[in-house]
Amino acid sequence: DSGARRIMQVLSETPFGRRLRPRLFTSANGDLYLLGGHACSLDLNCSAAGIPLDDVWGSTDAGASWLPLTANFYLASSAFPAAAFSAIMTKDQIFLFKGGNSG
Repeated sequence: DSGARRIMQVLSETPFGRRLRPRLFTSANGDLYLLGGHACSLDLNCSAAGIPLDDVWGSTDAGASWLPLTANFYLASSAFPAAAFSAIMTKDQIFLFKGGNSG
């Protein structure tokens, strides 16, 4: 990214595994939140989406370590799992917008 001042790898492997199209947010104090995405297929480039993931992970140290915050945000708020979602963060609160249906 030409606008980035410095890019540095802080972790060689994440505890949540490789995934396609997750949502990543940062709070005002620099905490990171990673939501959902899809499990990667077996190919090296993660070019095809596998099963939808509905977990949330958090980091308070710029991504050097991650803790699971919830295992299933779809199931906690709905009788059916959503195949797609959007999310926004404002005033350090994350709002989820679900849509679609996998079944």
